[in-house]
Amino acid sequence: MMNEEQQSQIKQTSPLITITLNSDGIIEDINKEGCNILGYPVNELQGKDFFNVLLPEENTKREKENFRKLLHDKTSKYNFREIPVLFKSGEKKRIGWYFSFLFNEACEEFKAVCVGQDMSNYLELQEEKDRSIFDLNERVKELDCLYAISRLIEKPKINIDEVLQNTVNLIPKSFRKPEDTHVKIQINDKEYKSLNFLETEEKISQNIFAGRCKEGVIEVFSINDKSEKPEELFLKEESKLLYEISQLLGLVLEKYYFEEVLHKSEERLDYAIKGSGHGIWDWQPQENEIYLSKRWKEILGYNEFEVENNIDEWFKRIHPDDTNAVMSKLEAQLKGKTQFFEVENRLKTKKGDYKWVLTKGEVVERDEKNQPVRFAGTITDITERKKLEKRLKAKNRSFKMLSEINQLIIRIKTSKELLERTCDVITKIGDYKMAWIGYKDVNREVLNPVSSSGIEKDYLKKLKIDLTDNNMVNEPAARAFREGHPVLSKDITNGPLFESWNEEALEEGYATSVSLPLKCKNETFATLNIYSDESDVFDDEELTLLEELADNLSFGLNTLKIRRELDKAREKLKRLNILLNAIRSINQLIVKESNENVLIKEACQLLTKIQRYKTVIIIVLDASNEISTWNYSGQDKELKSLINYFKNGDISCLNEVIDKKKPIVIHDKSLCEKCYMFNECKEHNIVVYPLLSKERIQGLILISTNKINKYIHEEQDLFEEISGDLGYALNKIEVERKKETFKKKLEETEKRFEMFMNNLPAAAFIVDKKGTFYFINKYYKKMLGATDKWIGKNVKDLLPEKSSFDLIATNEDALKKGVIETEETVPDSKGRPRQFNTHKFVLKSRKNIGLIGGIAFDITDHKKMEEALRLSEKKFRTLTESAPIAIMIHQNEKCTYANPATESLTGYSKEELMGMSIWDLIHADSLKIIEERERLFKAGRSSKTGQEIKINSRDEEIRWIYLVTSSIVFKGEPAVLATAIDITEKKQMEKARQESHDKLIKTFNTMVHTFSKFVEMKDPYTAGHQKKVSELAIKISEKMKLEDKQIDAIKTAALLHDIGKIYVPSEILNKPGDLTKLEFEMIKRHPLYGYELLKDIEFDLQLALYIRQHHERLDGSGYPDGLKNGEITLEAQILAIADVVEAMTSHRPYRPALEFNVAFDEIRNNAGKLYNEKAVEVCLELFNEGFSFSE
Repeated sequence: MMNEEQQSQIKQTSPLITITLNSDGIIEDINKEGCNILGYPVNELQGKDFFNVLLPEENTKREKENFRKLLHDKTSKYNFREIPVLFKSGEKKRIGWYFSFLFNEACEEFKAVCVGQDMSNYLELQEEKDRSIFDLNERVKELDCLYAISRLIEKPKINIDEVLQNTVNLIPKSFRKPEDTHVKIQINDKEYKSLNFLETEEKISQNIFAGRCKEGVIEVFSINDKSEKPEELFLKEESKLLYEISQLLGLVLEKYYFEEVLHKSEERLDYAIKGSGHGIWDWQPQENEIYLSKRWKEILGYNEFEVENNIDEWFKRIHPDDTNAVMSKLEAQLKGKTQFFEVENRLKTKKGDYKWVLTKGEVVERDEKNQPVRFAGTITDITERKKLEKRLKAKNRSFKMLSEINQLIIRIKTSKELLERTCDVITKIGDYKMAWIGYKDVNREVLNPVSSSGIEKDYLKKLKIDLTDNNMVNEPAARAFREGHPVLSKDITNGPLFESWNEEALEEGYATSVSLPLKCKNETFATLNIYSDESDVFDDEELTLLEELADNLSFGLNTLKIRRELDKAREKLKRLNILLNAIRSINQLIVKESNENVLIKEACQLLTKIQRYKTVIIIVLDASNEISTWNYSGQDKELKSLINYFKNGDISCLNEVIDKKKPIVIHDKSLCEKCYMFNECKEHNIVVYPLLSKERIQGLILISTNKINKYIHEEQDLFEEISGDLGYALNKIEVERKKETFKKKLEETEKRFEMFMNNLPAAAFIVDKKGTFYFINKYYKKMLGATDKWIGKNVKDLLPEKSSFDLIATNEDALKKGVIETEETVPDSKGRPRQFNTHKFVLKSRKNIGLIGGIAFDITDHKKMEEALRLSEKKFRTLTESAPIAIMIHQNEKCTYANPATESLTGYSKEELMGMSIWDLIHADSLKIIEERERLFKAGRSSKTGQEIKINSRDEEIRWIYLVTSSIVFKGEPAVLATAIDITEKKQMEKARQESHDKLIKTFNTMVHTFSKFVEMKDPYTAGHQKKVSELAIKISEKMKLEDKQIDAIKTAALLHDIGKIYVPSEILNKPGDLTKLEFEMIKRHPLYGYELLKDIEFDLQLALYIRQHHERLDGSGYPDGLKNGEITLEAQILAIADVVEAMTSHRPYRPALEFNVAFDEIRNNAGKLYNEKAVEVCLELFNEGFSFSE
């Protein structure tokens, strides 16, 4: 887990409320951002009860009980709760809390970390979404109502009573409270009421107009249960719906009245044909004569005499699109296939436009052959009726279009699809020629089309709408965006609004257009643009519907935006919750796991399994920032090679994390161009965190992910916690490992101390100043009869009074002086007095107890021997005087005794020697040897081993002696006893033998170089090859710190490694082209020839074997024996590398010399496979340091 410094850093930088509680719920710590959110000063909350201060009174008891229950369960589970919190201002907000309960290993200490986030915005977004869905459902019900009513009036003949009664039954279903809604329609003196009608005081109403005349009223009543205010009983949208229904019913009444008039006219036609206003025609097909009445001509705008009574005058005025239908029905009547002739068609008027007419007729007379003789009928002007039908059809189409778009708003989940489908509905259901939606560019003041439908062709590609261009100030889409209201262009051809685009619009066949703003919170963000090929299509009613469509579309787009924000918030919380689970699992792992390899392996697996990161690598570093261990989990196995690059210091980004101790995020491939893994990494989305502890950087954690854009700020904070926890855990394991090691060392030290003390040839003890025993060794127990029971007892209770008194007195003296040496007398186990030379010294302890350590050497026998020594001194002199070995005693920097043999050796007399120092005799070449011997003597580490040194005799002759010195006591004082033997003749013989050996070595080396030259004469292209191989092989051996005799053997083997080529024909050795298989096999046998040539010559090492193996390779691909790693000598492996590098960089008859880099690549790429890895590394280092072959 994290140390306190890391916890504090994360808490203070976190954008959330972070509070630490103790087991009583008292606030121990709160971050600064948390105080800012709650409105409290930093220090005001610390030490206060979290539940009493921050929670409302009604929540305090319940939340405290829940907290205690979790404490009793002793679980570290992350518990999420949504709890209202009182801010300093008195405001109450809902905060989402994550409670993390942390226990130590013994579950004795407890803390809770509470992380809170304000949920108000999320709840408001959810409420707004719910309101949006409710409003959409209400609008759908309204549109369903309008659509159902429009379907009632599509029938050819309207039953007005049925339409009005069905309307009052449909309206309650479209209101918010259908069961409490009642409807009444009053037309003239007749009323139509909804089922179980009830009239109340609360109502809304709309007048119904047919044309310009008020025909009645529609009223909607609501039952108020007193839970709502009267003004809240009806929604604004419900009043708007009632208005739309009243307009629709006005059109219904107009159509109904017209049909009634038409029906009555037809009934009276037979009685008042002349005064009816219908045009009459009477045609005699066989005579080709026709009568066209005055009224017939007036309907088309002519007077009686401007049109002749000719059948062609009728037929030529029929609209081209209607000609086939008219002629078909006319022919059917003439042939007797139909009972009556009736057709609605358009006739061209005098002004050039067309009028709709209803033409009716019948063949009233036929001849005996059933051929028509007389065909008569009427025409009636129905232009106004057709216009009314067209308006009703358009209205119905618009309602259907609006209903479909509202259904899309409910169903569709993405803005892009909603925009595209909306344009499709407008053109396909609304029957408009084109629709497109333009959004303002986020970076420029330009309106860009984002979706479209209909006949657009290249129009939108040419459309460039710059909102800052003065030339486009009147462009409809630009105006609608700037001014925030619909802009209508009734005549694209002549209107000023399309001044910039008239030509393009006319090419597409557009006649009128309307641009409507799409808004969010009264700010325009886009425009909806609709085009038609008909003039005057956008009347007031159509514009009202289209404005509602634009409002609904804006609402739907804003709802989708809110939904996206909610989804992002949920995704964010989901990712954080997953990461919190990962933290919990890792913390549980940290608590139970003490093996760092298992810890990092399972941590990697947890992060790839729980958090689903692509790859996770954890590297553990030692105190020198070298890799001690590592592990990984995930898909990118090629990232394992990163470890080797990192070991060589080649991954600069990781070194940067180590140096700066800060995380980095690598998501730009250009950052990695200099990286050695540039060509190996498939992904470059990597997050690297240092694993920090209080002491140092413990390691690195690398995370590879394809979704670096989702690496959110809070996730960084939580991941800092994970890296901190892992750093703490690794440090803890390291500390525990050190403790365990120290404990073992301490135990070993104690054992060694006890063994040392128990094996001392002296009595060792530890007492306090009063004489209480703390320790006694075996010698003490054996000599003085002590036992383990003495420990903790006072010397007064164990020894005679005088002895104990003297011992305690010397203890006090030791405490004052620190170290003392004294002689003490103590009775042994049999009561016999024994004398001890005792060294006492003060022992410092943590508890500051005045302890005294002592070592007592039994000198009882020594004292007895001193007297015996004095008696034997005379005997000593007699012995030394007659000895043939020079004997001297050196005391106080001068000679105090010398025997006659010394006089003979040095040439000095006894009297001369007595005044001399031994240093006067030592030759300058041997002074350092004697100085070192004296240094050891003074340090108490004198050696009885002899040394060969030079001395100067009186006659200035240099003589060699074998000198042995030892420490003695002479006449009661320390002295040095020196004995010497004359070895001058022996040294002269050794010198002669060495000179003879050197001559032999020189002769051998000359012979080796001669053999090497002989090989070069055989193969002139390799002249100098063996010498250069020897140079490089020697340097590699020296750098690998091989023994001198190994280096000498490698040097000789290198000079002779190709000696076997003397058995290979020169024609093969010097052949410039490719060798045949047989020739190459002869070449490959030269190591065997060399081995056979040298194997019987006696060398210190296996020189002949090195030559035999210098072409063997670690993987067994070499020759002549196909040996593998473990079977090839190290010397031969070094020769192989030196041979390859020199050969590749030298000219050969079959190829020119290669670059050194080619040779380096050969050994580097095959290190560990063909060549010794360590030797390759050393070879490359030598060249990097400037090594080169001699000329």
